[in-house]
Amino acid sequence: MPTQLGRVIARRELARAHSRSSVLIEIGIPRRRAEAEWACPYRIRGLGQRGIRYAFGVDAVQALQLVQQAIWRDLKPHQRELSWLGERGWTGFYRFYGINLGQAHMRRVEKAIDREIAHEGRRLKKRVAKKRSAAKGNRRVRRS
Repeated sequence: MPTQLGRVIARRELARAHSRSSVLIEIGIPRRRAEAEWACPYRIRGLGQRGIRYAFGVDAVQALQLVQQAIWRDLKPHQRELSWLGERGWTGFYRFYGINLGQAHMRRVEKAIDREIAHEGRRLKKRVAKKRSAAKGNRRVRRS
């Protein structure tokens, strides 16, 4: 494997709690290694990790998808001290859920995720409606 990151196609800077230093994540262009094997290089600076790391996929797209999983995994032990867009504990990198357990399993997981999203949406709508109702009640009391 080459030891150079190559051309950087994506970069993200994360703030560190209780520090002026930051963590820099850089992602390079996926490279073909062999038939049906691609490697996407990435580097994390500021956490004491050295060198270029790689996420592997059967094509360039899968390598790009899996690099996010690899970065999420590398950042997870440091998650509490990192923040992105001002939200502590959030790096903006997610666990990638692939189909390595089969499509039927993935469909079940996707349905569960969809149910959770719908549930959270309903919960948030109720919360907003309750706040609006309380605000209306406060306006009526002030007018009296």
